[in-house]
Amino acid sequence: MILKHGWLRSAFQGIERVLHIARMVDMNIDENLSDSLERMEQIRDAITKRWVNAHRQQQRSAFAIAACIGSMSHSEDPADSYPDAFELNTPEPLEHETAINYGWLELGNADNAPELTAAGVTYTEDDLRIYIHEGDRTVVRLKTPSLVRRLRFLKVA
Repeated sequence: MILKHGWLRSAFQGIERVLHIARMVDMNIDENLSDSLERMEQIRDAITKRWVNAHRQQQRSAFAIAACIGSMSHSEDPADSYPDAFELNTPEPLEHETAINYGWLELGNADNAPELTAAGVTYTEDDLRIYIHEGDRTVVRLKTPSLVRRLRFLKVA
């Protein structure tokens, strides 16, 4: 996903992690439907809050520019000629604004898979997925480049 607008890029930097978490939840949705639905709602809420806050910040910036343009004229107010360009509001952010966290910490730790090197843990794989087995439990993971590198290291070691 390529974001061209600076305010969107900064608000959604690291979105790849969020989309990966959503894919993992979707892949494992049969395990516990209510947990999966709660997790998807948490992801949706995190994305929504970032969108609303970024959009409202952009509106406040546009409002400040419009106010400066309006104050430059001593005769005719440009807002009278172009009302659509000057009718802006400045809503407050949904939450107290802090520095944007590019790690999306509001989503917490998404990986509930057992450690591959832990005692009693085995795994099988196919072309797209790795199935991590621990006792009666099986967790499915997509074969990401990072996970493939890790598996290669385990096979060599």
